[in-house]
Amino acid sequence: MCHVHVAALVAEYLHRKKLFPSGLAPFRKVTLNIDEEAAMKEDSGMQDVYYTEEVLVEHLEACVEALWKAERYELITHVAKLIIPVYERRHEFLGFFEEEDGKEYIYKEPKLTGLSEISQRLLALYGDKFGPENVRIIQDSNKVNPKELDGKFAYVQVTFVKPYFEEKEAPEQKTDFEKCHNIGRFVFETPYTLSGKKHGGVEEQCKRRTVLTTSNTFPYVKKRVEVASERHVDLRPVDVAIDEMRARTAELTKLCSPREVNAGPMAYARAFLDDSKPNQSISKKAKELKDIFSDMRRDGVHLQNHGCCCCWTSPGLTQRPGSAVPGVELGNADAC
Repeated sequence: MCHVHVAALVAEYLHRKKLFPSGLAPFRKVTLNIDEEAAMKEDSGMQDVYYTEEVLVEHLEACVEALWKAERYELITHVAKLIIPVYERRHEFLGFFEEEDGKEYIYKEPKLTGLSEISQRLLALYGDKFGPENVRIIQDSNKVNPKELDGKFAYVQVTFVKPYFEEKEAPEQKTDFEKCHNIGRFVFETPYTLSGKKHGGVEEQCKRRTVLTTSNTFPYVKKRVEVASERHVDLRPVDVAIDEMRARTAELTKLCSPREVNAGPMAYARAFLDDSKPNQSISKKAKELKDIFSDMRRDGVHLQNHGCCCCWTSPGLTQRPGSAVPGVELGNADAC
């Protein structure tokens, strides 16, 4: 009750100074003994006391905590009614997450971890804290307007991000180690159209690229790192087309790159489809591999001895004489 009496004194002082709408009256619902504080005198010594609304809020919060520990739950409502208007007036109603409200974090997860798996884990984590019926997961990369959310629920927004590199950093030349060490920028993209729909035809499809910069780089001693800043870049339909084609070209180049561990199509063709090697061309598996190469050929992919050259051509190209694989052009690197 000491906290209640102190809070009542501060409230009465501010009320007399016309700095707070109520004084002792609301505290009578907590204890009838509060009327003895009405004898407070504003003598010369009171001039040295500097009470503010912030000081009152701190005392009221201490009251709530003390009443909770004392299991006087019925009395908490009367004190909370004094605090809530202050929070609302300052637009500081933090709800479930308190000081964590509105913050963004990047989580580092093992490979092949799905977004649904992370969502379920966070749902269970905050469900234990706030109650499963009070937690909602938002699996959408669109910007959320807090005013459109139901204040009765705790919302957690989850989306997929990947490391971000500027073009001048030549990400295609970075090693796998460089792509995942000392990483402090991440990116995700949100599709939209000017008509308001999320998706549309290629001539109207736009997307917003959001680049997040973290306060620390990964790997870090913590599994999650807070986002320190973010910036947005809007891509017009033609920019989206250029971006998509660059990405697909890079994927094809990587797919066709001949390495010992992850050999490219050229290496596979020479190893298993060379007619000069006995029993290669009549093998059932060799025929299956030829069919796959034929599918690639119909899609307009011409294989060169340096890897993969992407040429978007019409279907039905004829076999080049001397080609090692029917329906697949194997030539010099200069052919593209």
